[in-house]
Amino acid sequence: MRADPRAEPRYAERVPYVVIHGEPGARLVDMVVDPLEILAVNSPYRLNDLYYINKQIIPALQRVFGLVGGDLNRWFSEMPRPAREAFGKCGVHALNPQRTRIDYYYLSKHCILCGELVQASTHLCSKCSENKTAVVAAITGRTSKLEREMQHLVAICRHCGGGDWLVESGVKCNSLACLVFYERRKVQKELQGLSAVATDKGFYPKCMVEWF
Repeated sequence: MRADPRAEPRYAERVPYVVIHGEPGARLVDMVVDPLEILAVNSPYRLNDLYYINKQIIPALQRVFGLVGGDLNRWFSEMPRPAREAFGKCGVHALNPQRTRIDYYYLSKHCILCGELVQASTHLCSKCSENKTAVVAAITGRTSKLEREMQHLVAICRHCGGGDWLVESGVKCNSLACLVFYERRKVQKELQGLSAVATDKGFYPKCMVEWF
């Protein structure tokens, strides 16, 4: 609606949406976005899994397991769950745009090769960084594999009619009912991450993910 005010939904019209993780104390209306926003390649949002588990999955399963005395709400509340970082509509660094707080420098993530914890400013752990030959082989191999997968998915989209034969135009189809669309978005995100690391290290030329 920002680009076209006439796109405002009419009265009683169904509008697709998904619930994402928001800031502490945020209202439900503040945690709702368009499905295409969360599926974007550079989207910082994460699906609010707890909302859908508590509001959609557990109530349906409780009607079945309740017949044998099962209490899924209690079982789910007692389950250990890892704490993961989630961003609201304000964006990743909206609350700290200048990155002046110390918490930004203590954010951790995993090594893209072995999975060990590393600082947010690096992509590889110290152990993997020592073996440069293995790093080059692993990154280029994974990038090449993802590129082949992406080309295969693009070929399916073009056969279906949702793709443009011009490389720069990419695939225009964004049907939420298509399984290939979700798989293409998944591979795009993985390919963009590996391509960025390979480009920074000078191992592999940058892949234009947006072309796909």
